[in-house]
Amino acid sequence: MKEIILENIGKTYEKEKEDLEVLKNINLKIEPNEIHMILGKSGCGKTTLLRILGSLERADRGEVKNIQGKKIAFIFQEDRLMPWLNTYENIVFGLKKENIDEGKIEKIIEKIGLKGFEKSFPKELSGGMKQRVAIGRGLAMEPEVILMDEPFSALDYFTRMGLQEEIRNLARNESLTIIFVTHSIDEALILGDKITILKDGRVEKTFDNLKNSSNGKESILEILK
Repeated sequence: MKEIILENIGKTYEKEKEDLEVLKNINLKIEPNEIHMILGKSGCGKTTLLRILGSLERADRGEVKNIQGKKIAFIFQEDRLMPWLNTYENIVFGLKKENIDEGKIEKIIEKIGLKGFEKSFPKELSGGMKQRVAIGRGLAMEPEVILMDEPFSALDYFTRMGLQEEIRNLARNESLTIIFVTHSIDEALILGDKITILKDGRVEKTFDNLKNSSNGKESILEILK
């Protein structure tokens, strides 16, 4: 799979009859089979950038290369479950019946900590459990690219750590590219092969492999302050 390239991406919204430039000449390369974290404060443009990558919005300027035609899963902050479907049915929602591998779905349900809740409906699940179903639905698609918009924010510490490990394994073993938006420096350091910092709609810096850096957090804080 070729690297995903963003060239001079710009996006402007009209707000109260004034132009609000959300993204300003974003230039970025996402390598295959890596977890690329997009880190920044609220309002810096990270979710807009992710939505452009997922073709949910169009950039006003610039071009995204080498993502067209790829199988993409988008995991949102909200769970977006179908209330009339149970856990299992929500996870396989969108899959063709002949493409459902029961063994793989069972493994996904176990990985997200919902074994025994296969027949539970969303109204019977906690907020964190519903978000795990949404993550399972994305994994069930067996995508080439996963776009993740702060999907772990509603989860408890132990479930979040387990899913972070699973995401790392998927990227490593399944030829999977993950672009992950977060405002958590710790999460970025735990997961990221690369970390791109957005600030006021611009790319401030991209770090390569800060996992083992003794001063990675301090370096990021210095840029974000």
